[in-house]
Amino acid sequence: MRRAVFDALALPGRFPHTSALADVTVAEALGEARVLVIDEAQRLPVPCLEYLQSLPREGSWHGGR
Repeated sequence: MRRAVFDALALPGRFPHTSALADVTVAEALGEARVLVIDEAQRLPVPCLEYLQSLPREGSWHGGR
């Protein structure tokens, strides 16, 4: 799911090789004004939905690398 979100946001560079770095990269990107549309979300397994729910919303990410 992390890779799918990374790709959907068209983030530059290579996908990070750890889940923690991937989460930071995605969270930083979502700190900017972006829209992430999830089609057929009702078919996603619970862990994927929980991951999506854990993503920060615009303006809520104040972290750094």
